[in-house]
Amino acid sequence: MWKPSLTSGASKYQSNTKAFLSIFCVVLFEITVIALIVLTIARQALHSKAKRWRTPHNKKHIQILLFLTTLSFVVQVYYAVQTEEFSYKIWALERGITIPSGLFGHGGVFGGINSVKIHVQRWLDESMWAEDARTVVLSQSKRYWWTQQHYLGMIAFTVLLSIEGHRHNIPYLWAYLFIARTTSISFAQNLFFLYLLVTPAQSRSTSLLIPSPPPFLPLSWKRYLVKPPTWTPYASAYIIPLSLMSIGVFLLPLAVHTPELNKIEGTIALLNTSILFLPTILPLRFGTKSPSAYHKSSGTVIRSLSILSLFLHLKQTFVALADNDPGALVPHHSIWLGNRSPLEHSSSALSRILLAPRDHPALVVISWDIILSTISLFVWVVIRNVDVQKVLICVPGLGQNITVPDANKTSRKPGRRGTGSKRKSDSSQASLVDGDTENELEVGALALGLGFAGGYGLMAAGVYGGEITSRG
Repeated sequence: MWKPSLTSGASKYQSNTKAFLSIFCVVLFEITVIALIVLTIARQALHSKAKRWRTPHNKKHIQILLFLTTLSFVVQVYYAVQTEEFSYKIWALERGITIPSGLFGHGGVFGGINSVKIHVQRWLDESMWAEDARTVVLSQSKRYWWTQQHYLGMIAFTVLLSIEGHRHNIPYLWAYLFIARTTSISFAQNLFFLYLLVTPAQSRSTSLLIPSPPPFLPLSWKRYLVKPPTWTPYASAYIIPLSLMSIGVFLLPLAVHTPELNKIEGTIALLNTSILFLPTILPLRFGTKSPSAYHKSSGTVIRSLSILSLFLHLKQTFVALADNDPGALVPHHSIWLGNRSPLEHSSSALSRILLAPRDHPALVVISWDIILSTISLFVWVVIRNVDVQKVLICVPGLGQNITVPDANKTSRKPGRRGTGSKRKSDSSQASLVDGDTENELEVGALALGLGFAGGYGLMAAGVYGGEITSRG
């Protein structure tokens, strides 16, 4: 006669083979997508006619970007593993399961006869660690101050991929967006910058081709999707999904612990993905063939993104400062806190916001991604010597009122042959170098200023806008 066993219900957890196989497939697909982009960049660098990356000046820039790319990948992978390890430890403590002391040694996973078994399959089935991490990063205003900047940075990066990627006919744009979502924005952003850096300027200016429609589409559809090289979508085609995504980002912290949270996040992800393919899927009548309309349309899109990012960041900053005011968190009879000035109150609230990533490893992943992306944007505007005026024009309220002289425009007068002409030529070149250096410092300081004042979303919109409108 069969007797029920106490361990029969847990028999499906005796092996972690299924869990490890699933993790292996996910990691393998991620590595494949990354390798696809890396091989594309290497092929572009080796087969480009100009081989501008071989000059000492560009070699230094590529080395800097390679270092930032590697740093972004290592940091994000490390803290992502820390997040999952933290979730497993919490789950194990709640169920009284022994936690390994490490990978090797006494009490480790591979400790021989003294090893401690890990229950990965059971943890994946019971923990719901992804939902828990999402709830943590959206639950409080000081935490969402960081999370919102990550959402706005993702939106801005997708706009860059859609406009610049299709304009330069860069392959596998979907892969950059996939890496930005699954790994980090900073890692995908640096890979995209590397591709732009190894691409010759002549190739970028002469390959303004909209990718052809997929071959599996019917012929009647292709007639509406095939576009001339100078075609560009109307600005409203971008502004409408950007506005809807901004509304979703505004509502996310209000929808925590409600069934509508998944719907809002899904809508934001769907709209964000659709922006990437707008130049391909939009019919011909939803754009213009005029070559001069490109900069006007792109500038309108970037300015709209800047306005939305600035509004959301200022709103969230005000809410976070109000919620984390020490006066609202302690008894009202406190003598010391009651005598504090408004500046002291705001500084204490600001410190709570800036230190919010200490609450959970998932917030550490987001905060490091924002920090590394900020560093990458600063390095990019400096090495590209983006025009300051182009960045200012993309920021609401600045470009219309401030006129910044272009440091690159230096008058050159033809000199006579001889020593005097050579001295004038040397002095002219020296002045050009000084002007370039001055412009690099100005645009770098401006980019950081936008980040401190309006958050990462505004900084990304300004830098991307300067890049888009500066390159013809």
